[in-house]
Amino acid sequence: MTDSDHMALRIGKPILHRDQLSTIEEQWQAIYRSRSRHSLFLSFEFISIWYRCFVMPEQVRVYPVYADQTLISFFPLFYSRKGLLRLLSWPIYADECMNAGILIADGYESLLSSSAIETLIASIKGWDILHGQGEYSFHSEASEEKGGARLYRRRKREPTYTIRLARSFDDYFNLDLSSKVRHNIRWWRKKLSQFSSHAYGHYTGKAAVALWPQFLAIEDSGWKGLEKSSIKKRAANIQRYYEELIQFLSERGVLHLYFLEIDGKPVAGGFGYIDGEVFHYGKIGYVEEQSSFSPSNLLLMHIIEDLIQHSPEVRRMHLFPHDYGYKHRYVNEQSYYISNTLYRRSLGGRLAYYVSILKERRQSRLSASVRPEPNGRN
Repeated sequence: MTDSDHMALRIGKPILHRDQLSTIEEQWQAIYRSRSRHSLFLSFEFISIWYRCFVMPEQVRVYPVYADQTLISFFPLFYSRKGLLRLLSWPIYADECMNAGILIADGYESLLSSSAIETLIASIKGWDILHGQGEYSFHSEASEEKGGARLYRRRKREPTYTIRLARSFDDYFNLDLSSKVRHNIRWWRKKLSQFSSHAYGHYTGKAAVALWPQFLAIEDSGWKGLEKSSIKKRAANIQRYYEELIQFLSERGVLHLYFLEIDGKPVAGGFGYIDGEVFHYGKIGYVEEQSSFSPSNLLLMHIIEDLIQHSPEVRRMHLFPHDYGYKHRYVNEQSYYISNTLYRRSLGGRLAYYVSILKERRQSRLSASVRPEPNGRN
């Protein structure tokens, strides 16, 4: 669309309640279908799932975006309060939804630059802090544009963990892994071979949905269950979210469930999904009684090998942020998750912005004060 860069952008009248979502479904779907490739997590179906599971009906805020008179995007946000501060947030809920992106109609990508988006957001009234949509560096590195005149911006960049899939598993194993990691994997495989039988299982579609309870039981059986961080121990709305999510992924043919079995009994399970050229490795669990040969790490190796052999469209495996002490051992590239917090130049926004700076400076001073001297003493 050659004249799109000269069009005037504006925010339209928002949806203010979950019950009103159906009124924009057809328009949302039209924008989504206008593109040859769009993340599943920008679909109307997924956004509806997210709103149902995580947001009170009256907190929903969906803002249409127009270029002149043409509808080109929607900003799906939700409203909340923290004390006297008024917050708008993009659909991000910790590990449950860290798939980034903004729905934009085909031909209008250059018009909706990050600075243009911030200008549009600044025109929305009635908020102090906006937790913005993030992005992954392996999709497109976020620019370092400064915040607009009507906003302050705080940028956060944290590591995420990705594996660029090689031409063969042998190449990945021998060229990308350290000698210590290779030694450990060989040792674990040797211990696994001592059992009378073992097998890997890979399930998709309805078969994966049917085995979902088995995966949940494995994930809940160890330390995650004890610390109440397993899906089965989470709040009811989060459990419902996962139930709807796996059905959503299954219906679109991208759900994958893997198991490692010993003597016919599963001892490790992994859950993931394909979105475009990326396999997102969502959750993993293992039976701690069998931890001596690290079944979850062996299962991870099997999934990488399976993707290389049978899913040539997948170019990268994404393990998400937060290392948990093992992810860094298997990655072969540096990737980041970049997110922005915007502060409106209201009284509450200004105060929150300067408080955030003071907290960061204080944390930096504390970190510096405990940093070891060159001789190793504190």
